[in-house]
Amino acid sequence: MESEVNQMKKLVTTIFFLTFLLLAGCSTQSEKAATPSEKEVKVSKETKISKNGSIDADYNIPEDSKELENKSEDIVKVKLVKNKKIGDYDKEKMEYSSTISEVEVLETYKGTFKKGDKIDVSEPWYLNEGAYESIENYIALEQEQEYTLFLRGGHDSEKLSSIISMGYGKFNEDLKETDATLTDFENLGEVEAYNFISEEQEEVTNYTEIKEDVLKEFND
Repeated sequence: MESEVNQMKKLVTTIFFLTFLLLAGCSTQSEKAATPSEKEVKVSKETKISKNGSIDADYNIPEDSKELENKSEDIVKVKLVKNKKIGDYDKEKMEYSSTISEVEVLETYKGTFKKGDKIDVSEPWYLNEGAYESIENYIALEQEQEYTLFLRGGHDSEKLSSIISMGYGKFNEDLKETDATLTDFENLGEVEAYNFISEEQEEVTNYTEIKEDVLKEFND
């Protein structure tokens, strides 16, 4: 009788031990699943500006706001929701990927997007070893600011809109434009005081004139 009791105790102990191992294993797997393999990449006002500055690109410089309007599929006022995927630079391939940002539509002036829609927009900037770089004169969309964007695309299966003519395709009523290059600034907070920069004064003047027309025509 005593032998049977001992055997029963051993059986119960074994079952308890196996159950403990199973639960511990499940717990460990859950913790691993909850822990991201890579730290989420973000930018802030302290993000450094790359010493490489901006990359040159061939793109259309509009003569006036009418040209922008005619070439765009959508004209919308938006605010930045978040950067869904921050672009980066591949040194081996010498290629960059643009940043994908989610914006909320506040007003629609042309096209099929509706107020309240959240759409993805490709922004021509990225991080190179953690430092901010952009294509031509483009400056990243900033939180708590409203922008008028001239867009094309975004209505196919990819659902990704692009801004027409780089920095010439976005406008902000409060932010200014200035004669400068990206490397004149130390961090993103400094450059985000502006919405358009160029080392060519003629380009700054052209942008300012287009901006005045855009704000008159596309404003609440």
